[in-house]
Amino acid sequence: MTDAGQESQVVDLVAAVHRLRQADADLSDRRREVTGRGHTDTRALDLIRAAEAESLPLTPKELAAQLRISTASTTILLDRLARDGLVERRPHPRDRRSIHIHPTEGRENDTVDPVPDVIAGAADGLSEEERAVVVGYLLRLSEALEASYRPAEASQQPSRRQPIT
Repeated sequence: MTDAGQESQVVDLVAAVHRLRQADADLSDRRREVTGRGHTDTRALDLIRAAEAESLPLTPKELAAQLRISTASTTILLDRLARDGLVERRPHPRDRRSIHIHPTEGRENDTVDPVPDVIAGAADGLSEEERAVVVGYLLRLSEALEASYRPAEASQQPSRRQPIT
């Protein structure tokens, strides 16, 4: 492929990623309008649900780190989400000094993230190999973006938490 051809593909790729980012930002804005919740509350709910789906419930301290807010702000956020019936705090099954945050059941409709279903629909028709290429590229892009704004000493990935058994 010629340099001009590669450059054209890179320009197309940058434009496609920009369009994806804009669509995601628009979706986030719309979710905030519909739910009346701010960005941090919505992101917290998404993180709590994702952790629950992986059987890796979060502690308030872990949530604070992922949201990049103070533990005091996290307490206020969790109080608000608990008051609205969206999350609950439960004692750790073996360490009563620690608590985990769990999404409540029955209140998902107003806050469910539609993105997983949209992604699955957009992937219909892709072969297994095509999906592997897309996943590989998106992971590399995510890592590159994270590295571009993270200080060098903080670029180490935290160890993966283990599911509670």
